[in-house]
Amino acid sequence: MAGISWWFGFPGVVLHEFAHYIACVLTGVRVFKVKFFSFKGPAYVVHARPNVLQGIIISIAPFFLGSAFGYWLLLSANSMFGVQNAAVVFFYWLAISILFFSFPSRADARNAFNSLIGFYERKIFGHNSILSKLAWTITLPIIFLPCILAIGILLVFNFSPILRMLWVFFMVLLSFGQFS
Repeated sequence: MAGISWWFGFPGVVLHEFAHYIACVLTGVRVFKVKFFSFKGPAYVVHARPNVLQGIIISIAPFFLGSAFGYWLLLSANSMFGVQNAAVVFFYWLAISILFFSFPSRADARNAFNSLIGFYERKIFGHNSILSKLAWTITLPIIFLPCILAIGILLVFNFSPILRMLWVFFMVLLSFGQFS
């Protein structure tokens, strides 16, 4: 990101990477290097190879943490709305930036996809008993497909600024109680 888009988005990018970092710490995955923001180049978290559950948690953590924190910031800004205060504008800016960048990146989705596919390949095509292979095959429509679908849907938002803005708009409306 450069110029105006960098200044608009950097809080969301920082929280996105912070969510990956926190997810690594909470799931016990070793972190080697963290870059929360940069004027040049991407932000990132370099970590050890996670197991399938850790990988999915790390990949989707920015969505859940970003959505929750962005929503809380919107509620806080709404509660101060009547007061002419720079904090209101600041809170709205933070909330919008964080919500906009809460979706998994292409690399996040690829990590989650590869982790899940690798897990199922080992369970179904690995050196396991026929009964074990059958049991894991039965879980494909119950666990594998919904996970792949959910990650895929989140990834679609990553590629579409319009869908991201719709998400932000939905969260703003939700914070004003329009869907309660």
